Amino acid sequence: MNDCTCEGEFIWACGPECDCFHHEQYEIPEEDDYYSYDGGTTWYQYGKQIFKCSGRCEEPHNIGAHLAAYAIREKFWPNAWIISDHGNPHLHVYME
Repeated sequence: MNDCTCEGEFIWACGPECDCFHHEQYEIPEEDDYYSYDGGTTWYQYGKQIFKCSGRCEEPHNIGAHLAAYAIREKFWPNAWIISDHGNPHLHVYME
């Protein structure tokens, strides 16, 4: 039986009970991670917008600088994910 609640939209929203879930294929963002659906311009956490980049956010190092500044202000450094238009999460390294 497939108890999938992701409705095929975002594979990372699926759980182990879903037929479409593949542990070995995708890492799954944690609840408190940062994530973006628009390539890194608008960032969310816990389902709420936390900030929106202004200026030149289209380059990865600029996205990282904005995320790092926000994380430092919040004193919290979760993973950051850019969700593709296919719904797949891609880990974005913003601090090393």
